[in-house]
Amino acid sequence: GVGKTTVSNCVYERNLDGFDGCCFLSNVQDELKLQTIDQLQQKLLRKLLDDEKLEVGFCRNTQSLKDRLRNKKLFIVLDNVTNEKQISLLVGEAGKELYRQGTRIIITTRDKKLLDKVVDGTYVVPRLNGREALELFCSKAFSTNPDNMAEYMDLSNKFVDYSIGLPLALRLEIWIPRVQSRPEGSQLGVIIMVIAVSWVKLLCGYNSQNIRGRKP
Repeated sequence: GVGKTTVSNCVYERNLDGFDGCCFLSNVQDELKLQTIDQLQQKLLRKLLDDEKLEVGFCRNTQSLKDRLRNKKLFIVLDNVTNEKQISLLVGEAGKELYRQGTRIIITTRDKKLLDKVVDGTYVVPRLNGREALELFCSKAFSTNPDNMAEYMDLSNKFVDYSIGLPLALRLEIWIPRVQSRPEGSQLGVIIMVIAVSWVKLLCGYNSQNIRGRKP
């Protein structure tokens, strides 16, 4: 995608030292295909409270657990949520005093309208401009043989145009044929590039991606 997970992870890594407890829950939607929401919540709370023995099923709504959460300034990232229920079950409903002042919650989502009622601010992650996209692509495609860069610059620019500024389309190595490893005269790499990025462009038919911030 456009890089919302990368941005939120960078913010998390740069600021986690200022908090009493931190947790970055990556790709919530995919994780819920492998485990229940209760298991994911338990993982979150164990990390925040630094208590690997915590059994959420027995104390989720107890006053003692709420007091432990309120006693810490926390930093939570919920990455790639897809519905409001996931948010309420993992970090609580908006408007409830569940956390100590200074706690920060970042939520990334593809749905602009999902969090309108539960966040204090929104950051729309911009796509890469042409120069940034070309630099990223070339750093991957010509990483082991930069001498070939000039020879394939026209082709590289076409690839960047197809990518519509999406970092994921430019970074996934499975979609980026290594130019230096192609047999001389082979057009297979060009065909793979056009098909792969056209597919991404079709799937990513949106105007922007959102990172939402929630502040208790």
